[in-house]
Amino acid sequence: MSVYSLIKQIESCHVTKELIEQIEDYLFKQLPTVVKFSTNNIRKNYALSIRDNMGKDVVSSISKYGVSIFSDTTDLIFLEVRIKRPRKLTLSINFAKNKEYSEIRITHKHEEPRTIVLGIYEAIKRIIKQQANKNRIFNPSEPISVFYGVLIGLIVGVIIFLFTIKLFNFGIFGIIIFLFLVYFSILGKFLYPYISFELNRYLRIKNWSSWFFWGFLSFIIFGTILALLRKKIFGI
Repeated sequence: MSVYSLIKQIESCHVTKELIEQIEDYLFKQLPTVVKFSTNNIRKNYALSIRDNMGKDVVSSISKYGVSIFSDTTDLIFLEVRIKRPRKLTLSINFAKNKEYSEIRITHKHEEPRTIVLGIYEAIKRIIKQQANKNRIFNPSEPISVFYGVLIGLIVGVIIFLFTIKLFNFGIFGIIIFLFLVYFSILGKFLYPYISFELNRYLRIKNWSSWFFWGFLSFIIFGTILALLRKKIFGI
């Protein structure tokens, strides 16, 4: 027998109780036929952890979690199956707000562990993908984050220069671009974490930030750009 291990980052997604139920359904009903373990063996070696600022709940299933929506301070949900005998199988899914800690880990000891592990990963990935969101836009890789920082610095310098030589309109456009970059590179990361959880707080923030974003965009298009074009073309 040989051992094969896999570590993969989870795709940006929105975690609900229904998503956890679907993953557990796969673990308890389909996984036993793949790894040749009994359902009872997997169930008794399975644990679900839900962490917020008051502590950590550890339950045997999401059905044992007594509330319909997660606490507003929930920042991590961890699912794990750990079997050491007769053949090793460890499977963990870590849903964390931070991109760096959101990952799937699978290790299996078998005659052909690679094929089995990759099959398990693809099955879980398909389940999670159903809840994929767009929050990855606000949580770019490190090189892009550095690029945003440099670009913001350059735009601030240009805005100061344009105000200095009294090119006010250009300064307005610079401020608009600057605000968009701040929104996407700094504020957006706070409002839209890489992994979002079904929280009342998150749903409120999402609704208000969407309203603000589209309102601000309408102001830029209709209140600024079109007004300047009208003045330039028609002189009014």
